Amino acid sequence: MAQLIIPTDRKIKGPWLIDPTFLESLDQTISIIDSKLEEAFNTSLELEAKEYFEEYKNVINELDLEKSKTKVGEFYRFKKSEKLVVITDKNGDKIRDESLVQLLKDRKLEHFEPTELHLQITKGPCEFMLEISTKYFGDLKTRTKVPDDILFEDINYELNKWIEKNRPNMAMQTWSSWFPFAAFPILFLLFILTPFLFKSTSDIYKQNLKQQSHAILKDGLTDQEIKQAIQILLENQSNYVPNDFATTVRTNRTLLFTWGTMLITVLILLIKPRTVIGLGRNKWKVSFYRKWTYFVLVFIPVSFVFPILRSKFF
Repeated sequence: MAQLIIPTDRKIKGPWLIDPTFLESLDQTISIIDSKLEEAFNTSLELEAKEYFEEYKNVINELDLEKSKTKVGEFYRFKKSEKLVVITDKNGDKIRDESLVQLLKDRKLEHFEPTELHLQITKGPCEFMLEISTKYFGDLKTRTKVPDDILFEDINYELNKWIEKNRPNMAMQTWSSWFPFAAFPILFLLFILTPFLFKSTSDIYKQNLKQQSHAILKDGLTDQEIKQAIQILLENQSNYVPNDFATTVRTNRTLLFTWGTMLITVLILLIKPRTVIGLGRNKWKVSFYRKWTYFVLVFIPVSFVFPILRSKFF
C-alpha cells in the first residue's frame, strides 16, 4: 500500500525585509531542497513499484520491476511535476519563473511593487511550498510533504539553517506584533512613575538652597555670609518656603521632559517595521526600515534612562 504523507506546515513571524541578497541566499537553500525532493520522489516511486509488482506479477505477463516502475510513473499522483516562483504586484499582476535568481533578472520587475512571493516545488507526491505576503502579519509560511523521514529531516535541517540566519530578531518581531497595543502599558507605566518624578515646591526650593550653600562654601565662609548661611540652614531644616517663591517657580521640567519624551516615543513606535518584498519600486523600503529600526533601538532605551539621570543630576 502507498505510504500516508502528512504535510508539515510552519509559520515564522515577520517582519521580513526581503532584498535580492536575501533571495539569492534562499535560492541556494531551495536548490538543496529540490534535490532532496527528487530523492524522495525516486524512493516513493520505487517503493510503490515494488508493491505494484508484488500485487500484479501473477496477473500481468512478463511484468518486472522496471515495467512496474514505468507503470506506476504514469499514475496521476506521480505525473505531477512543477517548479515555479511567482511574484505578485499590488495590482494583481504576476511574474513567473522557475528560480528566484532568474526571476530577479526579469526587467519587468523594475516596475513592480510586490506584495507576495510564492514558491512551489511539486515532484509527484512530494511537495515543498514557501510563501511570504506583506498582508496581515507578514509571516513566512512553509509546507513540506515528504514520505521519507530521513529526507524530511534533511529538508528541515536546511530550512532551519536558512531561517536562523535570516529571520527577524526578537525585538523587531515583538515591536511589529504588539504595537500599538503596547502603547497602553507604556502610558500606564508613565502614570505610575509620575509621582516619583514630580518635585514639590518645597523640593525645588531646597535644591535652590543647596546651590546657594555650595556657592558660599566654594570660597570659604566670610563674616558677611554667616547670617546668610544661618538663614539657609534654618530654612532647610524647617522646610520653609517664601510666599513669593511659588509664584516664580511652578514648572517641573523633569516631569514635562519625561511626558514629552514618552509621547514622542509612542509616536515613533507607531511607524513599525513591516514585511517588505524589496524589489522593483519597493527597494527603498528595506533600507528605510533597517535604518529606522537601528535608530529606534537606540532612541527608546535612551528615552527611558535619560529622564531618570536628569532628575538625579540636573
